[in-house]
Amino acid sequence: MKFASRTFICSYTCSIMKNEPGTVNPDLLALEHKLFGSSLQLLRLKMENDPRLSRAWNYCELYYSQSCIDLGTVSRECGMSKNSMNQLLKRITGRTYGVLMRGYRVYRSICDATSRDCSITELALTHGFDSSSNYSRVVRSLTGIAPRSLLRQGRDHGRQAKTHRRWTSKDL
Repeated sequence: MKFASRTFICSYTCSIMKNEPGTVNPDLLALEHKLFGSSLQLLRLKMENDPRLSRAWNYCELYYSQSCIDLGTVSRECGMSKNSMNQLLKRITGRTYGVLMRGYRVYRSICDATSRDCSITELALTHGFDSSSNYSRVVRSLTGIAPRSLLRQGRDHGRQAKTHRRWTSKDL
């Protein structure tokens, strides 16, 4: 599935902003499948079956925004070796620690980018990336969308929401 189309960006940012509690957001689900291989909820359920992974994921969700959090830190927190942690994650989720964390940071940053006005550098540093160039490279490689396009779409949507005008892909 390719995510680089402007229509996807438009529908993705709109659906995040308008998603009702208890409804399934198809664009958000598509992004989750792209980043994690399944929905984030299913990924969490898989990890809950193993107390070590459950503890590791909870730790990662709390501290993901700190760039210093790495496989060694998380594995020590759970009383495992780095190799054992990575093997267990790969067996249960199909992804290694590094792939999961990059995906989670990108996922959270995209949700954040569509809900507030901020710079790429601010997004990068807020979500655990060392620099805006590293952030841009990772976002583009994982989603096929340039972060600047995401920010532009989120800002356009915010301005149009204030005037109560419906935002569509024709506005681009």
